Parts: sequence; structure tokens; C-alpha cells
Amino acid sequence: MKKKLLSLGILLQTLSLQAATVPNDAIYVWTSPTTYDCYLVSGTPTIDYDDNSLVIQVDGVEAKRINLSSVENVEVTYGIKYPLVTLNSKGYATLSFKADMVLSSNFMKAYTAKVDDDKIILSEIADGVIPAGNGVILYGTPSKSAQLVASDEAATLTGNDLLATTKADGTLAEIPTSGYNFVLNGDKFLQYTGTSFAPDKAYFNLNYNPVTTNGAKLSIVFSKDEKTTGIAEVGKSETTTTYYDLQGRKVEHPTSGIYIVNGKKTVIK
Repeated sequence: MKKKLLSLGILLQTLSLQAATVPNDAIYVWTSPTTYDCYLVSGTPTIDYDDNSLVIQVDGVEAKRINLSSVENVEVTYGIKYPLVTLNSKGYATLSFKADMVLSSNFMKAYTAKVDDDKIILSEIADGVIPAGNGVILYGTPSKSAQLVASDEAATLTGNDLLATTKADGTLAEIPTSGYNFVLNGDKFLQYTGTSFAPDKAYFNLNYNPVTTNGAKLSIVFSKDEKTTGIAEVGKSETTTTYYDLQGRKVEHPTSGIYIVNGKKTVIK
């Protein structure tokens, strides 16, 4: 939800009328088209106007106070904080999230995975769209990071054995009480016997234990199609540039402002 406030008087009136309850993860306060502060929140945040200041409270306790004495125009944006993903030293990461996402970088790709005995067969997600509550594997340039952004396209993944640690309702998946769990470790999946999962990741739960001479593990391989196209082209530059606003929405015709391009913030003047 977005509110553009043309004066401090309107600011006070608008906040009072709408009660300003924020059911999301981040509050953006813009004091010019290219200047903003972002405040990450947890719990129940609200915003209010008090003594020429914008006040952000979380669970009734003041968290931030922004002085607006020299500001004529202000814009407040509420939005979900999408994850920043860093590939490990082998070039892999797993991912799941409570909202639909899409990759905004050309140095990594997203894959579904099928387990075949002690191997994981990866298949590329062609459009890079990752639906809420689905687990995927990311592969690309080792140790690089990329910002995931909101997807405005619906998608359904098929043939995927990966399970999400973060479900579509935002809650954390519980450890299955049966079977064997495997999580990413370097360029393979190793058996996991912990009591809770890390959020925004993915895992496998198998009804058998693929024990090998090196212990219980699942090795990653690419499908036949990916062997010839996927790995070699992970770092290949795209011929078109895609712009996203700070709320993760695709922008077809960007004007002046701040956008996310290839996972980085870019200012267009």
C-alpha cells in the first residue's frame, strides 16, 4: 500500500483516518524522489505523526522518529522485505519464501530437483519465477549475492522433490517425524538431524537413507538439457535489462528514481 502525502497537514489527517497499521515487513519513508529511509520491522508496526515527526512504533513501542521540519513532501511505502541470497563457495543455495519471487540477476539460475537414488537431478526454472511456499536450488557464480524481488506472474512448479522450510503462510516448517532429512552442504546434500530448520531454505525428506561409502549424502547433477546449456551459460549476460521498483514490481518504462537492476540499486536521473 502506498500513500503520497502532499503536506504535513495532509500527513496528519491521512494517518489518523487510516490508522496506519502496517501488515508487512518494511517501511520506506521517501523525502524526495531519490532519497529514502528503510526500516525493517517485526511484530505489529504502526506509524503516526507527532510534534513535526513521523513516528514508527512496533508493538506499541517507539522504534524510529523521523524529523520532517525541513520536508515539504513525503511518501510512505509499506512492503515485504524480500530475501538477499548469497551463493556458497561452490555456487549453490537453497531458497523458499512466503511470497512469489523472481530472480533479478543474470549470474544465477533457479532449479527444481528430483531425487534419483543418491543423486539430485536439477532442471532449470526457465522464467526464474519461484512460487510462494516452494523450495528451489539456486546455482551460479560462487559467493555472489542477489536480491530477490516480487513476481507479478503466477507460476506452478512440477516434478519437484524439494520442500520449503518457509511455508506460503510465512510459518516455519516443522521437522518431519518420519523419514530422513537432507540439507545443502557445499555442492551436496547431507543428512540433517537437527531439531529445527533455518527459514527461507529448502530440504529433502526421503523414506530411505541413501548410504554410500562416504556416508549418507545426495550428489547434485544437472539434467541432460542443463548439461549442455545450464552450467555453461550461468554467467552469460542477458540482452535486455529488466527494471524492478523497490517493492519488487517489474517496471516496463522506468522514469527517474531508484530501481533494482541485476540485483543492485540503480538511480535513473
